[in-house]
Amino acid sequence: MRHLRSLTPLFCLLLAVSLLFWHRDAVLATVDAALLRLSPPLAGLLFVVVFMLGEALLVPGALLMVLGGAVFGVAWGFLLNMIGFTSGAALAFLIARSQLRGKVMRWLPAGTISLLESHALGSWQTVAVVRMVGIIPGVLLNYAFGLTALRFRTFLWASVLFTLPTGGLLTYAGAAGEEFAREGKLGNLMIAIGSLALLAAGAEIWRRQLQRRRKQH
Repeated sequence: MRHLRSLTPLFCLLLAVSLLFWHRDAVLATVDAALLRLSPPLAGLLFVVVFMLGEALLVPGALLMVLGGAVFGVAWGFLLNMIGFTSGAALAFLIARSQLRGKVMRWLPAGTISLLESHALGSWQTVAVVRMVGIIPGVLLNYAFGLTALRFRTFLWASVLFTLPTGGLLTYAGAAGEEFAREGKLGNLMIAIGSLALLAAGAEIWRRQLQRRRKQH
């Protein structure tokens, strides 16, 4: 099942679109009512806080990014998604390095830390590999890195950089899904799904190449 992990964002997108389509009237009415009660800056701040806490509580970031795109659109949704993602990643990383280190160790599957260390731990390439290829489930990555010797600064900038492509596509997909729910326009949504599928396929090819290299060595 490991080769399916790179498809997680695509699965999350399809799930979110399905739920949005079948319950579109209730969802859209709720979102509209909430936005009318809150000023745009307050709504954005609330979303960032929810994203940060959700990521720390192991809510899939892909679903949160789709939600951000659906509610705030492509431009603002992408900005808020990346702020929320960065905050949540930093919070989980620092929790793992705090006095809760022992508890976090028990949360992670056996062999997680040794798997990270096998990828030249200490450099930004380690973060790039696991973020893009999906060797370890994304919701656990932030905590797992916090248990290693990786520098916080390296973890943070590399995580943001190598999440930008997926984050951008998921945000666009959320906005396209909202457009589909309101107006029935499917074109942009199909572009988003196709782009995510290509990204997932590229990540899977990269994962297999890395696996072959490890076996050769």
